[in-house]
Amino acid sequence: MKTTVTIKIKFWLPFGIMFLMFLLLTGTLLFDWRQDRQALVSSRLEVVQFDMATLAREVEQLLQKQDRERVASSLMARSVNTKYRSIFIVNLVTGQMEITGIQSPLIRKFQNVDAFDKQYLSDLKRTKIAQVAFNEETLLINAYFSLPLHINNVDDRDGVLIARYNLEEDLALITRRAYQQSIYFAAVFVLVTLIFLWVYRQFIQRPAQQIIASVQEFSKSRAEIDPNISGHGELREIADAVRKMSADIVQLDNQRKDAQFEVNQRNSIFDSLFLLLPDLYFLLDANEAIIDYRSMTADNLYIPPEKFLHRRMSDVLPAHIGKQFVENFSKVMTTNRVVTFDYLLPKDGQDLYFEARMAPVPHVDQVVIVVRDVTQQKQNELLILHQAHYDALTDLPNRYLALTRLEKLMAEAKRDQGSIAVLFLDLDDFKKINDTLGHTAGDEVLIETAQRLTRCVSDKDTVARLGGDEFVILFNQVDSPQQLLTTVKQISFELHQPIQSENRDLLIATSMGVSIYPGDGETATDLLRNADTAMYHSKAHGKNQYSFFTKDMNTNMSRRLRIEECMVRALENQEYEVYYQPQFDLRGRRLVGAEALLRWHSPELGLVSPAEFIPIAEQNGKIIAIGHFVIEQAVAQCAEWVNRLTPEFRIAINLSPRQFRDKDVLKVVSQSMATHQLAGHHLEFEVTEGVLLRGYETVNDVLTGLHNQGISISMDDFGTGYSSLSYLQDYPFDMVKIDRSFVSNMTTSDHSRELVKAIISMAHSLRLKVLAEGVETAEQAMLLLEFDCDLIQGFLMGQAVSAKDFSEHWRSPTAASDLLTQ
Repeated sequence: MKTTVTIKIKFWLPFGIMFLMFLLLTGTLLFDWRQDRQALVSSRLEVVQFDMATLAREVEQLLQKQDRERVASSLMARSVNTKYRSIFIVNLVTGQMEITGIQSPLIRKFQNVDAFDKQYLSDLKRTKIAQVAFNEETLLINAYFSLPLHINNVDDRDGVLIARYNLEEDLALITRRAYQQSIYFAAVFVLVTLIFLWVYRQFIQRPAQQIIASVQEFSKSRAEIDPNISGHGELREIADAVRKMSADIVQLDNQRKDAQFEVNQRNSIFDSLFLLLPDLYFLLDANEAIIDYRSMTADNLYIPPEKFLHRRMSDVLPAHIGKQFVENFSKVMTTNRVVTFDYLLPKDGQDLYFEARMAPVPHVDQVVIVVRDVTQQKQNELLILHQAHYDALTDLPNRYLALTRLEKLMAEAKRDQGSIAVLFLDLDDFKKINDTLGHTAGDEVLIETAQRLTRCVSDKDTVARLGGDEFVILFNQVDSPQQLLTTVKQISFELHQPIQSENRDLLIATSMGVSIYPGDGETATDLLRNADTAMYHSKAHGKNQYSFFTKDMNTNMSRRLRIEECMVRALENQEYEVYYQPQFDLRGRRLVGAEALLRWHSPELGLVSPAEFIPIAEQNGKIIAIGHFVIEQAVAQCAEWVNRLTPEFRIAINLSPRQFRDKDVLKVVSQSMATHQLAGHHLEFEVTEGVLLRGYETVNDVLTGLHNQGISISMDDFGTGYSSLSYLQDYPFDMVKIDRSFVSNMTTSDHSRELVKAIISMAHSLRLKVLAEGVETAEQAMLLLEFDCDLIQGFLMGQAVSAKDFSEHWRSPTAASDLLTQ
């Protein structure tokens, strides 16, 4: 906006107005005086010209008559009777006045012609035209008319009639009238000036001073002001504007104070936040120079502030990091967007990771940088990445990384037309180590196993832990089957060496399976699954051996999958049936009970062995519903045979490990007993040592709950585990069942015979009954009778049959008493 200049109104306004009025009045008077004077002169010029023209004709006529006396009289008459100061005739030849008969002072005055007369006489002599002019110096109107003085030569006009008309009195009169007018105008001017000064003082100067005073007061107090000016006009508008301006300024000032307070408060909060946040904040100008910073502590800074302020980041940090800052700074300034990048900075002898975020500052050529120490985060990411790909216990690659590497090896083998191999291995009966010696011992075994496997392979091969006690080895290149076989044997040998744990030598048996690419699978999943299948084949055929994958193994696996598929609706389709194998009292030589055994008649698979489908049901959870079915069927059948055969009849039911985690098992048992009105002593539940080894918290609750209902508890397969005696002491057992492996060798092995005898004796000393399983000959039965065994069960008494066949065969408890004498 162009600058506007102002003046001091208090002085210049009245002075200027009065001066202009003075100039106006004076100019008006001078103009009127000049107009009157010019009008007078013009009118007199016309009069003189007319009079002198008339007189010149008259004189010329008299001169022709040579009547000089009358010429003189005419001239005198004109001079006396008018305001003509003088009228005379001059001879231009002699330069003398020639007026006959007239001698007067007026004529003598013209003896010396002045400059004014000379000019007009010269013009008259040249043009012969009459001249009438006003002389400002003498205030006279001079008239010049040529006359012929030599009558004989009429055409020779050698004379001139000169008249001087006096305007001094007329002009003086005009001047006096103008003077009188000036006095009048002066009086009017003074009066108007006084009136103007009063108006100016009252309506301009005082309001203006009041406005100025109010503004000065406002500038000191910053409070709303009111100039208290009434009326109308510009000053009132200015006063209203000043009043509104003061109110607006006060309001804005209050808002500014409030805003400043908020800003100060926010700045205080931000300062406090900066003290709490570990991040570093830098403000850079357009030249990349650091102009400000924030830091929680000075220890977070790479160098002291005095060494980096007003310097560029690239000049402060190492060259490669400075280059990153320069490039990203350019991106921010060009794209006006946020840029994030990471960098590694050595500091205090360690490598620190930092994340820098650059953002433009709106409306100014500045950039703010937030630098965060992400060293711990990076370390955590690396740790998480390591944990995601490596086993926490053995630090071996896990399943995910193993599959990734296997896919890579297969791609390379396909490209190079080579072969690779997968060795899948599992530690046999590893759970017993955890259950008997503790998980610490188990971890030591796993770590030692991992180390031995790593030592047995090259750096190009991969040893991974898939989970639990399962390991896998990926062989990068297989030159020949013989070489692979040698390596597998070496691994088996190394793993079979004793492992020291808590001053014990532990012998670990390992089942291994091998699959080879490209023959045994086209994908990593197929190759790994086939190696797993081969490993299960080794485990199923005696454990502690290795097997190479064959297509027949897949057939067995397909069989397992088919069993699982058919098992889905087997219970709903009533494909299961409970069979019963008799239990015989040796001393009384009579039937006292039976063991409930489940059979599956599948329409698609035929008769499926319990040894085949029970483990599958245990794994997929179907054993819970199947167990409920067996309990209900066995309880109902027991109630019937108690009434038909003997009041002492009882049925033994097996409980699987999974059933001990079934929260409804006790409820199902009690409801079935209540439904069929069967007392608890007619039921017996068999528990294998494997269930106790698993250490489920619910085992003791279930056993105690069954015992409280009067139900007997027996330990099945006694003598095959590690800690049977301690379990007999810790749980409410009523009977032990000697495993068939001891009974079958009893007649041929003194060791087995003595062991059976000791078990019976020990059980009796603990007030437990004893049942021998797998009794197939009368000789075995007689030995057991000799050892005072309580009950026997086996093919000698009969195989497991359906409830209908059992009822038909056992019409009385003593129907087979003669079997012991055969």
